[in-house]
Order: sequence, then structure tokens, then C-alpha cells
Amino acid sequence: MRFFVDAQFLRQLARWLQANGHETLHARDLPEGNRTGDAAINALSLRERQAVITNAKQWHKKIVSSRSSPRPSSLSIYQVLSVR
Repeated sequence: MRFFVDAQFLRQLARWLQANGHETLHARDLPEGNRTGDAAINALSLRERQAVITNAKQWHKKIVSSRSSPRPSSLSIYQVLSVR
């Protein structure tokens, strides 16, 4: 599986995923690093067919729920933790 790890998470998560056989990119590895905007991350994840791992509350509202944007696969850690 292919992942994009958003800036809220340490690079260790990306490295762990890589060590376990997953193709993974961390936000800090991008040219704009942590300043890369959501639209650019969305475009990249769609182009590269990556699932986005994020803790950004706005990601789901802004990107995933938008009818005007293609829907990437994403795992919002915020959503997972708020269910508990």
C-alpha cells in the first residue's frame, strides 16, 4: 500500500511503514515541506494513489467531504480517536 504521512506525525511513522513494506512519503520530504497546502497534498495523493494519514480536523471537511474534489483515501487519526 502507498501512504502519505502528513506533517503532524513524526517521520518515524513513515519510516516504520517503509520498514514494513509500504511505499511512504512524509510531508517534510516535499519541496515545500510542512508548508505544503491541503490542495497540493490532495493532488499528490490522487496522482500517486496514496492513502493520506493525517490528524488535521479540517482535512475531512475540506477535502474528503467536498463534492467538487476527487476523493482520496484517507485515514484521519482525529476521527479514529474521537470515536473512543
